Amino acid sequence: NNTIKQLEEHAFDGLGHLRLLYMDENQLEKLPEGLFSGLEELQILELQHNRIKEINDDQFVLCPMLRELNLSANMISTFNMSQLQSLNKLETLDIARNYLDEVFVTKYLRTLNAQENQISRIVMDQGDFFQLTHLNLSRNNIANINNIFKFRNLIELDVSYNELVTLDFVIFAFMKNLKDIKLNNNRLWILDN
Repeated sequence: NNTIKQLEEHAFDGLGHLRLLYMDENQLEKLPEGLFSGLEELQILELQHNRIKEINDDQFVLCPMLRELNLSANMISTFNMSQLQSLNKLETLDIARNYLDEVFVTKYLRTLNAQENQISRIVMDQGDFFQLTHLNLSRNNIANINNIFKFRNLIELDVSYNELVTLDFVIFAFMKNLKDIKLNNNRLWILDN
């Protein structure tokens, strides 16, 4: 809890062994390009509750050990999430309460919280094996979730408060671990199997 408004491009130079970085609850509006380069050991990055509006295309690619990334409660509308594909240790991503219109799911993510955005599209990594177990897409603009059948390891799915009208339950057929599905407050009128 500070009032940091700006970070210089080389603010973290020489901190190659840093594992945890908490910059949450500040007033950051921008992350300079290359800000996190050289942080090869960084595992947890907390940037929630700032005023960040966009994420540069290669912002996190030089943090190969990153396991948890929290960008929630910002004002992010631009974030090319496909940059996260190369981060095979990234298990938890929180991008809740932003202004994103699509979400990209990598194979390695286990927990994705993308609630309270403007998401209408779910894009995913290539291939069929995804590790995702917890997915929260509540309070968005999603009208179709037919492509989530690839998330076979899901335990919890929250798509409440969206724009779903029809739902074919066959998409859940191979999700043997699924315990909770939240579908409330949609416009569902056809459930099919």
